[in-house]
Amino acid sequence: MTTGRIPHNAEILLVGKDGELVLQQRDNKPGITNPGLVTTFGGGLEPGETPLDAAHRELHEETSLKISKDCFVRYGNYQKTKAIHGEDWTVTYYVVKDVDYSEMQVFEGEKYVVVKSLKDLDAYPTSILFRELAEDWFSGWRDFLFMPDPPTEVIDEVTTSALQDLSMIKPSPRQIVFCSVGLVGSGKTSTVSSLLGSTSRFTISSDRIRTMIYDKGYNFTNVLDSILLRLSKAAIEKRVNIFFDSNAGSKMELIKFIEKSDYHVMVFYVNPSEKYIERKLKSLSWDSMPERFTFFKLPRHVLSSYSSNKQRTNEVNAEFMQHFPPDFTINPEQPEDKIEQTVQEKIAIITKEKL
Repeated sequence: MTTGRIPHNAEILLVGKDGELVLQQRDNKPGITNPGLVTTFGGGLEPGETPLDAAHRELHEETSLKISKDCFVRYGNYQKTKAIHGEDWTVTYYVVKDVDYSEMQVFEGEKYVVVKSLKDLDAYPTSILFRELAEDWFSGWRDFLFMPDPPTEVIDEVTTSALQDLSMIKPSPRQIVFCSVGLVGSGKTSTVSSLLGSTSRFTISSDRIRTMIYDKGYNFTNVLDSILLRLSKAAIEKRVNIFFDSNAGSKMELIKFIEKSDYHVMVFYVNPSEKYIERKLKSLSWDSMPERFTFFKLPRHVLSSYSSNKQRTNEVNAEFMQHFPPDFTINPEQPEDKIEQTVQEKIAIITKEKL
């Protein structure tokens, strides 16, 4: 079936108790997808299904395993493209760990195979997409998903550390929350920081919070929003400008909360071409990786994040900008003359309105 604009599959990466991957050896029949290849269990979404529903159903149709949905951890979206994979397709992968497959029966495909490393996988024919997934898995990409949630004392410690700069920020006569909107790799941080210049503001960075939690050995997924809210409340209480250094499109409720605290919302839509982003991300090296990106295991994982999140991010950004139309649309490839001056003039006008 078609979900959104292109077909959508849900796949399951089964992981044994010693970290080995349990994979499907597909039938070698003409007319089926990936005939004869070793890949994951899974299949297409049926009408009305979520990816999780489809993954759960497919696993129980294709194997004798009886595993609760609670055990399925969403690993992320991967995109097939005609240029690389021969077709346009979205694939959502789920991981199920600590699987006891000793008596597992396979109802679709020839059999199951077990691999413990990429070297083991070299012995089997695989699809391009699954090879990408396997390389990501064995390199530790998204290992944070399987870390424990941080305890309260760690959350408090990270919040306190992130608030250290707040004491040095002076209150503003008319408070503004500066919002950057754009895809991964579009240059939101560098572009907006440059345009704001010396404008006084307290920076709230999602990537910095993620990294601080990850570096302590914990999963940031379930606690990030609560920390961002605490930082926002502290800035609001002091009546300082806020630079929301993240994709504001995915945090619309938080921006609405800040707006209700009598903040003016100023939106910067950073929108270079896809070729610009891809060229930039493909050229990343360890030397050029920002410190706040330590939860990415390899430079190419930033490109993976861009590819897997592009469609969803574009959708939430479009919704955000319907509610908060951009004050400035910026293409870093073609910087406008005097754009910095224009931004500063608008900030001055907004500030003066409150005087």
